[in-house]
Amino acid sequence: MRPDIGQIRVVWLVFFLITSSIARAAEPILLLPDSIPAFQYFFAFALSIMGGAANGLKKWSSGFETKNVKISIASDAVSSVSAGFIAFFGALHYQPPSAIAVIAIFICAYGGSRLLDMLYAKSESFLSRKIDREAEK
Repeated sequence: MRPDIGQIRVVWLVFFLITSSIARAAEPILLLPDSIPAFQYFFAFALSIMGGAANGLKKWSSGFETKNVKISIASDAVSSVSAGFIAFFGALHYQPPSAIAVIAIFICAYGGSRLLDMLYAKSESFLSRKIDREAEK
């Protein structure tokens, strides 16, 4: 079943409304570091959503078919936000120029699950080598 553009818009809109209302409700109880303003978290989230939307629209415009449109969109949204926040916290740690941080967040969010799969494979091989070295001692 090929997704209808109306379904895609509705699911993205609902996802955005739910996440923004959750963020607004949690704002008084969030324990954010004082050095990072809350708008930076929202900005990283918005860039991640835009990157995920760009990836999803590219995928569906190239003839991608799925059995469940809502699950496909939710999967893309979660993976893009996760990858975007990995880039965001990496940028906070390494402190590149702002333009590079924005580009990194957007590209990581665009990569979404592909990026997360690559990071998982790299971390799994790194940890297994480290465990093997510790076992040899």
